[in-house]
Formats: sequence, C-alpha cells, structure tokens
Amino acid sequence: MDTVDVESDAAMDALTDPVANSLVDGPSVSARNQLLHAFAPGQLAQLPTSELANHSLTPFAHKISPLAHSAATNLQAQLQFLSVQPTAKGKMYGVLVVRCNDEYRYLISFSGKLDGRWHKPGFVPPPFDTKLADKLLQDSDVKIKALDDQIESGVFEPQLSAIDTDTQALKATFEQEHQTLCDKLKHKKSIRRARRQQLANQPTTQSDTNLGTDTESIIKALDAESSEDRQSRKAHRRQFNEQLQLLENRARKIKFDREKLKTQRQDLSRRTQIDYFNLFHLLDRHGNKVNLASLADGQLPPAGTGECAGAKLLAFALSHNLEPVAMAEFWWGPTPSGEVRHHGNYYPCCRSKCGLLIPALLGDGSSHSATVNNSSVMDSRVKFQFECARDSGVTDAEHIHVLFEDDQLAVVDKPAGVLSVPGKSTARSIHDWAAEHWPDASGPLLVHRLDMDTSGALLIAKNHQSYVDLQRQFAQRTVQKTYIALVAGLPDRVSGQVDLPLRVDLDDRPRQMVCHSHGKRAVTDWRVLDSGEWGISDNKQMLITRLKLQPLTGRTHQLRLHCASVDGLDTPIIGDRLYGKGDLPPGVDFKHKLPGGVGGGDDGDGGEDRKSDRMMLHAASLSFVHPRQQQRLTIESVVPF
Repeated sequence: MDTVDVESDAAMDALTDPVANSLVDGPSVSARNQLLHAFAPGQLAQLPTSELANHSLTPFAHKISPLAHSAATNLQAQLQFLSVQPTAKGKMYGVLVVRCNDEYRYLISFSGKLDGRWHKPGFVPPPFDTKLADKLLQDSDVKIKALDDQIESGVFEPQLSAIDTDTQALKATFEQEHQTLCDKLKHKKSIRRARRQQLANQPTTQSDTNLGTDTESIIKALDAESSEDRQSRKAHRRQFNEQLQLLENRARKIKFDREKLKTQRQDLSRRTQIDYFNLFHLLDRHGNKVNLASLADGQLPPAGTGECAGAKLLAFALSHNLEPVAMAEFWWGPTPSGEVRHHGNYYPCCRSKCGLLIPALLGDGSSHSATVNNSSVMDSRVKFQFECARDSGVTDAEHIHVLFEDDQLAVVDKPAGVLSVPGKSTARSIHDWAAEHWPDASGPLLVHRLDMDTSGALLIAKNHQSYVDLQRQFAQRTVQKTYIALVAGLPDRVSGQVDLPLRVDLDDRPRQMVCHSHGKRAVTDWRVLDSGEWGISDNKQMLITRLKLQPLTGRTHQLRLHCASVDGLDTPIIGDRLYGKGDLPPGVDFKHKLPGGVGGGDDGDGGEDRKSDRMMLHAASLSFVHPRQQQRLTIESVVPF
C-alpha cells in the first residue's frame, strides 16, 4: 500500500494545490495517479471471486463491502502513524475503491479539515478552490463579526433597559397621580350628590318666585362641574398614554435597528453560503455540473454539504473518470461530545448533507449502469451500479404471534426487522398486519412503537376509546415497560439510573444525541442480570452483559443511546447498527459461557447459539391498566436470546 506521508505545510501545499486546481481547470492524470493507492500484493486474492465480479455502491448502507473493508483496514494502519495535533478531535474518514485500467485501486479522504488544513498528502482534495473558499469565508467572518459586535455591543440592551425603567416609573407615577386625582374627584362628586339631594328636598313656597330658576342654575353648574371632572380624568390618562407611546416608539425603533442588523447578518450569511457553494466543481455521472445550492428545493443545503469524506471521494472519482466500486466511512479518534461515534467503527453516509448531494451525483437512486458522455471530462466511460437506499433489512410482518387479545385490545410479539408502522419501504408493517387481521378495528391501532430492530411486546387498541385511554396512560407514564438487552462490556455498577437528555442529530437523522441545552429529559432504570465471557468465531472470547432496562420516559432510541453513550453505561447493545461498536461481525455465532445463565438453551454448555444479525434488544413485558376492566395487566414475551 502507498504510504500516507506527513510533510511540512509548504510541501503539502506544493503537492495538493495542483490537485485542487485540476478539479477546476480539468482532470489531471498525474494528479489523479498521485492519489490512487494500491492494495498490498495478494490482498485481494483473499476475497471471494464473487466479490470481485459484482459490485453495488451503497453509500447509505450499514453493511461494508469486503473490498471497501480491505481498503479501510489499510488506511487505518496508516492513520496509526499520521501526526495530528494532540488536542485534535475524532474525525470521519472514508475510502472509495475504484477500477482503473482493469485494476482495483482506492482513494482516501477525511471530512472537513484535518489539523485545520483542507489538504493532506495522499488524501483527495475538496472539490473546490480552497484558497478562494478560505478568502471568501475569512472576508465574510470579518463582516459577520462586525455585525455581531454591533448586535452584542451593549448598545441596544442598555437603551431598552433604560426605556423599560422609564416606562415602569411613568406607570407608577401615573397610577399614584391618577389615584390622587380620582380620590379628589370622588370627594367633589360626593359633595355634588349631597347638594343635589339638598335641592331636591328643599320645600317650595309661593313667596320665593325665583326659587325654580335658581335651582335650575345650580343643577346646571353642578353638571358642568361633573363634566369638567370627567374631562380632567380623561386628559390625565390621555397625557399618560401619549408619554407611554413616545417611550414605546423609542423602544420599537431600537428593536427595529437591532432586527435590521440581524437581518443583514442572515442575508450576509446566506449570500456567503451561496457564493461558497458556487465554488464547488461537481460533476454527476453524466458529466453534467451539479449546482450544490439548488439541491434542497429552494432551501440552502446544510452548512458543510460537500465536505464529508464520502462526498469528496465521489466528487473526485467522477471528475477524474474513475469507476466507483465500493465505499466505506469510519470514525477515527475520540468520541465527539454528545454523540455516539466509536473509534474504528463504520457508519453510513449522513442523511442531511450527503443524502442530498450523493443521489444528485449518482442519479435517481435505482440500481443501473450509467455512462459519462461529456467530452470535457474524458473519452472513456464510467460504469457502476449504485443504491441510494439504506440496507435497512426490513422484513414483512407475517405470522405474528398474539400474546393477549380481547374485544378492546391486543398485545402482539413483534419480530426484529419488522416496522411498527409503514415506512418508506414497501414491506408490510405491524400496523398493516393488524389492519388485515382485525378488519373491524377502528382508530390508529398502534398505541406505541418499537424500533424496527427491536422485538417484543407491542400494544394494539381495537377502538378509539381504548386507544385514547391507553395513550393517556403512556402520557402519564403509568405504563411499565421492561426490556432485556445484551450489551458489549460490563457496567461499573450492578444497577442504577441513566438520566441524559436527548434530541435528534440534525446532521444525520434518525440518529439521536445527548444534548443538555436543547434535549428532552430521558430516564432509564437498569440492572445487571448476568455477565460473562461469550464465545464467538475463531475461538475468541468477549465480555457480554445481560441487562434489564426499564424506561421511565419514551424518547426515540432512548435505551440504545443510554446504553451506548460514554455519559451513560458505555456498553452498546450488541447488533445496534446506529450506536454499536461493531464488535461482532454480522452473522457470527456466539454462545453464552455462564452455566445456568438467563435464557440458557439446549446446546449443552449453558446457552443457546446466537446470531449477531439482529439487535439484542427485546421488549420483555408490558404492564398497563385495562381500559374497560380497570385492572392492571402484565403481558410477557419470551426473550429470544
């Protein structure tokens, strides 16, 4: 294999800048050949013949092609000697096996920058002029920082705070003065009321001929005084409202100026992002240029789109007319804060960024061959098969075992690999099966869900009233759920509680992540049932623990993340494709060596034969109050491992 050298910055620039420029000025065979790595002699001879004959590029698959695995193993061996800063965080690396002149070679890449640099000798460069990109981003950062300084300079908040203080003082003064005025006017009103009462009770005599006229004049004077008092009260409130309006207008003007700066910042950021995306030189499989800024139906793609390892690899291969064969990405280094990324573990390309770009580079997502016919690329043709869908392993819901049933509800035993509700695939879900099995049932049917890879007890309501009642129990957390899991490793205690807030990973849905700022609280009680050495392939031993898990909340992937996170148990569930470590290859047999262990089988050594194809998480029991009988039911499902 070619060596990934570590050279001086000047040497790296001298080597890599021409490569970057070749993406803009046209393909360079010499630059391309510098980045094609060779397999070790005899390395490919160890692979099955079928693997070399048929290929399907699956960037969003969890399964790794043996070809890609061989290339990744070579890269990982070289990464052991790659000098990086001691404080460097972990990073996603990628390999792409290509066919060139009837030979298999491979390209290597990393996501984003490595040690603050776009270029490293031996790694494919980004598909854009990095010097122009850096200048664009630096200029934009200066302008954005200037706007941020204005927004956060302390000018607006003190002004608004002063106005708020003046407003509160004005309101307090008005309330005090208005109350004094009202008390004064109330006293005058009581005097007028007494005067009117006195006039009404005054006896009429024949001698006083002017009495009627005088009384009428006094009453008019009293009415005029009442009107003046009302006007004075209104005038006082009107004066207050005018002063208050002036203060509110000043505050509105300051807020408008602040929002104007924020809008300018947003517009500048958006324009910079568009200009940045326009620097990308991306060719699809037909040789047509891909406009990165227009991939998301009028919305800009997420920041960092096109900088992922897989995107770099495919962009370089297609721009240099190399035939993509197999791809793999893996995490190398410390786990990032809040996420679950295990050192050396393989992961599919992300959905939010690569999920937009890679299908645009490869085509419509169906498996077929395509050719490059653009004369500006090369005369030779690129041919490959590809699949943009995940290898989800979804199976149809058939022959579902019913654990409990009456006229109100049912509890079924969901197999692993079956969807709870219909998804993007055409496979039949538990919901589909239930609708066919109970055609007279009404309502949403499924009261809750289990992950596709999780098996066990799943609750179904046969009518709307039962559904509402059971949903209320879930919302009030009175439903008791017990899961059994096999995890890699052993927790440092025999029992405890994990309390970690979770939210979706916006860059890679449906993955979740720990987030103390924006996550929703997720709580799980756990207890070790047993642990010990399990025998796997090639007579190897592995420490595996059987856990009892009781979620007190119902967050997405809660149990999986609580088990896998370094802030939780740090013992990933065996077979978990999203958060596991990949300790067991798919399809490997493994046996429990603990005599009399929980779930022991008939294989003569205290445990059943197991297969690592599935995730070892099972909903073992479900306890709830029957919506009609109002008695608690506990339904159990036999743990299959």
